[in-house]
Amino acid sequence: MKNFFLITFFIFLVSCGDSSSNSNNPANSNPNNFTSYIIPLYFYPVGQYQSEWDKLYNLSTSKIVYVIINPNNGPGNSVDANYVDAINKLKAKGFYVIRYVYTSYGKRSLSSVTNDINKWLSLYGANKIDGFFIDEVSNNIKKYSYYNSIYTYVNSKGKLVILNPGTNVDLKFFNISDKIVVFECNETDFEAF
Repeated sequence: MKNFFLITFFIFLVSCGDSSSNSNNPANSNPNNFTSYIIPLYFYPVGQYQSEWDKLYNLSTSKIVYVIINPNNGPGNSVDANYVDAINKLKAKGFYVIRYVYTSYGKRSLSSVTNDINKWLSLYGANKIDGFFIDEVSNNIKKYSYYNSIYTYVNSKGKLVILNPGTNVDLKFFNISDKIVVFECNETDFEAF
C-alpha cells in the first residue's frame, strides 16, 4: 500500500496464534473481543486532510483500533512534530499506533526492513509504537523464513506484527504474526468473497 491517500475499505483481519505469547497484544486484555479495526491513515495530519484525522480523533468505539501511520513509505528521515502530535492524540484515545514497513513481497533486503523498524523506534520512541504493519507480504511459502526473521526481530522489541498479504496465505504464516490481513476491499466485495 505505497499510495499516500486514504483508502476506505473493509479489511478482514484474522487474529493469529496464541495471543498470550505477546504481552503487548491488546487481545490479551479481552480475549472474547475478536473484532478490531485497522485504519490506514496515510494522509498528512494537518492541512488538506486534517478533517480525516479529526474524524479519527472523534471516533467512539469499544473495539480495538489499530491506526497505521505512514509518513513516507516508512519512517522518513526526521521526526515530524505534526506526526508526534497526531500520535499523542491517538494514544490518548487508547488506539494502537502501528508503523508502516514494506517488504516488496520478500524482495527487499532484511537489513533495509530492520533499518526501517529501528528508525521508527529511534525517531518516534518505542513507547509511542505498538507494532508494525508489514506490507507487500508475499504469500509464497518459500518466503516464510524471510517473514519469520522479521517477526522474530519485531517480537524481540516487544511489538505487535501485522502481516498484509491481502490474500490467503499458508497456515504456517499464522505462527509468525499477531494479525494477518487476508482481504482488502469494500464490504460488498467481502460478502461475495
